[in-house]
Amino acid sequence: KARTALQEHVWEAALYGISQGGQAQVHVTVSEEHQSGIEEHLLTTFAEIEKQVEVTFSLETSLQQPQTDTLAVDLDNQPFRLESGALLFRPGGHVALLENLNQLEADWAFIKNVDNVVPDSKVMPTVHWKKVMGGMLAQTQEKVFSILRKLDELAPSEWETHEPSWRAFVQEELYVGLPEAYESWGTEERIGFLRSRLDRPIRVLGCIRTEENTGGGPYWVQADDGSLSLQVVET
Repeated sequence: KARTALQEHVWEAALYGISQGGQAQVHVTVSEEHQSGIEEHLLTTFAEIEKQVEVTFSLETSLQQPQTDTLAVDLDNQPFRLESGALLFRPGGHVALLENLNQLEADWAFIKNVDNVVPDSKVMPTVHWKKVMGGMLAQTQEKVFSILRKLDELAPSEWETHEPSWRAFVQEELYVGLPEAYESWGTEERIGFLRSRLDRPIRVLGCIRTEENTGGGPYWVQADDGSLSLQVVET
């Protein structure tokens, strides 16, 4: 039978987003006027799927913050006004949802927007690459946690022994460039910089090839301090 995009997300969650306890936690950011209808739709879907596969779903919804709404413009790039004369604001893009993401009580989150789904006949490549990305996250997280633990326990005399390999990890595996002044810093400043680049969320991304497709892609972005980082940028 036909499925909505939200139903496809739930089926996909059952294929790779299950915890050891057999639970798939689904979080959906919605607009306030549609919240109750979406929740009812998803809970009905959960019940249907749970009859067919060994999984238990839990649902959370959150509202996009209205202060992130963006001014709409007309075809002449002028502010769009309603018949009342009031300016029209529309929900912002993906970045506007960072606050919703920050509120999640979770160690990991697989993020997808509502139209990034495919039917069953095409879903297995998605599942494969999501598992690859999850494995990459687990590997990277293990290394990051190991370095952070050593930084906490490090004696000053041990710093010079470990610093080259830690610096290489930050540069070559996390794709974080060093500021131009890094070499002139003292030990405490270097430790502080490396810790700031390690003790934060880890993001693993997959990008489609840009040969025939449009959309965001990986670019090097230079910060004010001269350091480089790998970011997804819309062309």
